[in-house]
Amino acid sequence: MNVFEGLRGYWSEKDKQLYIFKLEEHCERLLKSIKMVRFECDYTVDFLKNAILDVVKANNFLEDIAIRQTVFVDGFGNWLATGPVDMFIAPIAKGRQLIDKDGISCCISSWERISDKCLPPKIKMGANYMNSRLGQMEAHRNGYDMYYFFKQCR
Repeated sequence: MNVFEGLRGYWSEKDKQLYIFKLEEHCERLLKSIKMVRFECDYTVDFLKNAILDVVKANNFLEDIAIRQTVFVDGFGNWLATGPVDMFIAPIAKGRQLIDKDGISCCISSWERISDKCLPPKIKMGANYMNSRLGQMEAHRNGYDMYYFFKQCR
């Protein structure tokens, strides 16, 4: 049982500074996901932001990074558990994608986006992203850079 945010940090060689893209907005969305899955959690936007900044600064990155911030409930195997809640933050050095291209090629996936009646896609939880993984794998296998879901499952 987890919810997450995936953030990107972009290194500016000119400024000798790492900039995290839309940090506050990602933290706000993570709190919305936490609320929707009913985790017992008193994290604040400031706490989440500072946790990311502390971890990133401690690792002294001088390059572009991807950051995975995940909040989870162990619950000792109980599906009704709403706590205790914990978090991990994993920054990973990761270069920019598709920077040497004039454009990208994309396709419409044969997979359909999951319905809000099944698993709400607005919650950023690991289970919701298996559907996207299938679409991305299909696009890559067929020689495309990206994919798009044409319609939603009903």
